Amino acid sequence: MKVNGKRMRLALAAALLTALVPLPVCARDDAYFRYRMSSDPPTLDPIQPPDESTGLYLFNIFDGLVEFSPGGVEIVPAVAESWTLSPDGTRYTFKLRKGVRFHNGREVVAADIVYSLKRGLQPKKGSGVVPLLDTIKGAREFAARAKPDLPGVLAPDPATVVITLERPFAPFLAALASVAGSIMPSEVYDDPKEGYLEHPVGCGPFQFEAWDRGVSIRLSAFKQHWKGPPAIAGLAFRFLPDVSTAFEEFKTGGLEYDNEVPLGRRAWIRANLAAEYRVWPRVATSFVAFNFLREPLRGNVKLRRALNFAVDRDRIARVLQEGKDVATSRILPPELLGHNPAPGPYRYDPAEAKKLLAEGGYPEGKGLPEIVYLTPNNEAILHYAQAVQSDLAAVGVKVRISAQQFGAYLKGIQGTKESGADASIFNLLWYPDLPDPDGFLRVLFHSTNFEMGNYSRYANPAADRLLDEGRAELDPKKREAIYRKAEDFLLSDASCIPLYYQFEDGLLSARVKGFVNNPIGDFATHLELIRLGP
Repeated sequence: MKVNGKRMRLALAAALLTALVPLPVCARDDAYFRYRMSSDPPTLDPIQPPDESTGLYLFNIFDGLVEFSPGGVEIVPAVAESWTLSPDGTRYTFKLRKGVRFHNGREVVAADIVYSLKRGLQPKKGSGVVPLLDTIKGAREFAARAKPDLPGVLAPDPATVVITLERPFAPFLAALASVAGSIMPSEVYDDPKEGYLEHPVGCGPFQFEAWDRGVSIRLSAFKQHWKGPPAIAGLAFRFLPDVSTAFEEFKTGGLEYDNEVPLGRRAWIRANLAAEYRVWPRVATSFVAFNFLREPLRGNVKLRRALNFAVDRDRIARVLQEGKDVATSRILPPELLGHNPAPGPYRYDPAEAKKLLAEGGYPEGKGLPEIVYLTPNNEAILHYAQAVQSDLAAVGVKVRISAQQFGAYLKGIQGTKESGADASIFNLLWYPDLPDPDGFLRVLFHSTNFEMGNYSRYANPAADRLLDEGRAELDPKKREAIYRKAEDFLLSDASCIPLYYQFEDGLLSARVKGFVNNPIGDFATHLELIRLGP
């Protein structure tokens, strides 16, 4: 039998390093920050297609060169203690912090950053972070295997990393602060048996302890973290799919954090659990997306505008969402550069909807085929999807809701190259990977991004030009003007039906100190800073 010597050496090295590092010691359960999640994550590999839930684990296991500030979206130093940018905006030089260690005990050096960025650009691994890194010089050719090396990432010495971009890319540091910038040890992630899928290794504030599928994931405090040891013993993510069950568990002290409030209970919670109830804005917008590969929506802007005027957004946000969210007919949320605080172009106006419906060729909806509306089968989302269905029916548009389990829903909105999503319209609640308008408008509407966010298959050369211009501009005021213009264009073309700006709410135990919610998600909240009282 032929044995690959290189792989054998890598496996032995990984095993040796693991053996030299003491395994995390399990503390009593109430010494951990117990956090409710609805189900297991699809993966713990940072280069796999990221989603909201997976990021929560990855941000705590892995660190990058930079990170998001506690409670904000500013970029602050992490494994890199400093950096400089060339005058033309294309070359970043990072100086690494001394003494940063992986969970297996080895010191982090510049070659690890080179390795990690290359791994993130390997589609053969199913990478979902390529769009966040593809502005690096040579990245597209490297990802396509057209060239064997990545000239845009160099390590001139163990403490220095130089990253050169093909062109200026304003949110590049934010990309490095996302999961795309996760630093991984090659001796673990070159394992041909992919043991890292069951036991991830990073240099973040918490290290992997155990994964009891369907029950929990436990991460213990990494005592050698470059910030110093976390103030808590660890994190215990408990998988509780039923919202009401999780709520009762919180009330009886089995959770420090419950991330989903039961539908219809917010008034009671405000009255009875005011000290524990938290509400904060997210960089997120909920909207109904159109499938631009299907007629009649594809070529009928008046029909799309009619649907926008038919929906009562205020009722959805104020009544169905119990006042948690803010109704809008705009796309960019308040926390993003380019947000326009002025009212959007659409309002609830059934008469205007009927007028435009007739001008679009379907008076009173006559002749318009039934529209299939794809949504997740989440109770809260179905609640307002049915309201959209009712509003559209009131102006003569017949809609059939197709509610799917989340995995089937994701597959359905990704659809096929030929016909797009498995429906004419579908629900999207968009949390961008980057807290930047590029992570919103370009991902959702640029014609080159059909496979990684533009599930509408929207394509318009004028929109593409504005979005390309916005990502290359480094001056914040000029960028803001460009993105406002881009949003106005997309709204005029009725590219979607915006519904509301998303706010998050949850329940936090009074024994927790130092927890600061982050507008880009709990995954970016610095859990290493919290403390637990009695």
